[in-house]
Amino acid sequence: MHNNTTQSTLVNKCDTHSTLLQVTVMASFAALSLDKRPGRARLTALLGVACTGLSLTMLLSWSGFWRLHHHPWAPVVEEHQPDAASPGSVIVSGVSGLGNNLFQIAAAVFYAETYGFNIVLDVASPSLRWGTAGFTNRDKARRNLSGNRLSYLDTIFKSPRLRRQWVGRDSNNGTGSHWLATPVTTVHNDYTAVRYVPHDVPASTSDATKCTTLHLTGFHQHRDLFLPTLSHLPTYVNLDAGFWTRALLRTRYRLSPGHQRHAIMLGVRRGADFAHMTKVGMAAYERGLRSVFETRTGHATPWTLVVLADTDVSDMRLAERASAIAVQYGPHTVRTVIIAEDDITQLHAGLACDHFILSESTFHYWIAVLRGVVPPRRPGVQVVVFEGTDLTDRTLALDGWTRLPY
Repeated sequence: MHNNTTQSTLVNKCDTHSTLLQVTVMASFAALSLDKRPGRARLTALLGVACTGLSLTMLLSWSGFWRLHHHPWAPVVEEHQPDAASPGSVIVSGVSGLGNNLFQIAAAVFYAETYGFNIVLDVASPSLRWGTAGFTNRDKARRNLSGNRLSYLDTIFKSPRLRRQWVGRDSNNGTGSHWLATPVTTVHNDYTAVRYVPHDVPASTSDATKCTTLHLTGFHQHRDLFLPTLSHLPTYVNLDAGFWTRALLRTRYRLSPGHQRHAIMLGVRRGADFAHMTKVGMAAYERGLRSVFETRTGHATPWTLVVLADTDVSDMRLAERASAIAVQYGPHTVRTVIIAEDDITQLHAGLACDHFILSESTFHYWIAVLRGVVPPRRPGVQVVVFEGTDLTDRTLALDGWTRLPY
């Protein structure tokens, strides 16, 4: 096996180097400030230290930036054996993008809350790190202040209730179960409500089998797999927007998470990973907007239309069309903001809204679902989905959601 360094390790090294350089430069400045040489000579020395420190910092930062971008979505490889999950663990290995990963984690939360399992995220999974960012035309990864990409494991899945282990990969089926020291029960589910029930074991089965390790595979896209324990999901994932995301949303988009009123999230997905899903178009979005605006018929309402977009949507003329529809229901005004930021920023922009018009994206779906259980909860939150799409055909739409033809 090649001695490859993980991207997260590389980021940490770059940050460490930058910090050491900053400390060195500051110490040099402090020492030079005590220098008793004439003013011009001391000033020349100070400028030399500053230029040298700045050059080295830029060199190391650019080196790390280039290495991260040269193979940004490559699977992570390390030279050590995967860890054996302890008995009573439920392993989440991830599938596809962030929305689909949340289905697996929500299903795992059910086993954790109902039967006491510990949730283990397979750190070797590219899906849990980067989702579908490797084959779409939008950079979905959040960046830190140094410009380095942060994976989902460093953002939304960075939680003390989600253990992270190297479970490993099986060259034949990708499950990695051959590394596990405990009995493994693979729970595969795509679109049904069938769950594994740990206490339904034969009487002759040994106690060791009852302490099995569950390994979740498949999409787990059915609302009944997570609804009983949905209220607990926010305690397992990291939904803290953080200072910089809140500042970005307030300054650039004038959005205040937790305090926004009459804000409509409209999800648009037209990127490479959604090129085959063309049911939800402008006609559907217009029906959705009408459904929302009519809830305030006759009331002067300052609406904010928050468009989460994965491509350029200027050809849709959303601001113009939304304003034209709104005035048909009263003296409404509509301020439209297009947010084409990373997934985590889009997530928090969506959570600032209280009305939702969903595309077929499971990412947009989870924003609406989480809004119903993340405080502050508000009455009258409306979610619009379209009949004949995956969100209705796969038993995902929740009770109380508005269903419209696409």
